[in-house]
Amino acid sequence: MPSKYKLRNPKTITKCMKSYQRKTSKFFILKKNDSFETNFVIIVSKKAIKKATQRNKLKRRIRHIIKINIINIPKGNYCIIAKNNISFIELSYSDINADILEMFDTNSRLI
Repeated sequence: MPSKYKLRNPKTITKCMKSYQRKTSKFFILKKNDSFETNFVIIVSKKAIKKATQRNKLKRRIRHIIKINIINIPKGNYCIIAKNNISFIELSYSDINADILEMFDTNSRLI
């Protein structure tokens, strides 16, 4: 994912985390804050995945999915948070891809 799509400002990330627009799926929580640009932050906690290599692998997969589908994603600041009670080690790329694309589906609404 190009760096222009990465959300880096701590104030903006906090604002996005406190956003009430959210959508949950099997594996992730998506929080959205309205913006004129499309930016992302991916959060995977140590509670979700203990080993750093596995956390980084999951983040790389999510970034790649976003990079491929950036044209279909509506504008806004997005926080993608991995749920804690899921075993991500057993998930395949296609499972993660389907789950991420389901969250960004324009027909479904944010809560």
